Amino acid sequence: MKVTRLAAAVAVLIIACSHGQGWAQSYPAKPVRVVIPWPPGGSNDIVGRIVAQKLSEMTGQQFVIAPTSWPRARPTATPS
Repeated sequence: MKVTRLAAAVAVLIIACSHGQGWAQSYPAKPVRVVIPWPPGGSNDIVGRIVAQKLSEMTGQQFVIAPTSWPRARPTATPS
């Protein structure tokens, strides 16, 4: 039982150490798309743009704002 736990711990350690090279890559490689599910020009859109600009300044990554109005996603009343 102790040998199995030791082997499992060693296997986890080897996997964790070998996977670290993938984390060193710059992420994300593409601009980050921020979806704001309200129409453009509203208060949510303005706040989203301000936050995205600050995030861009802090991280050095480009953030693209995609304001959309999703009328199909909102529940609608059906006539009875």
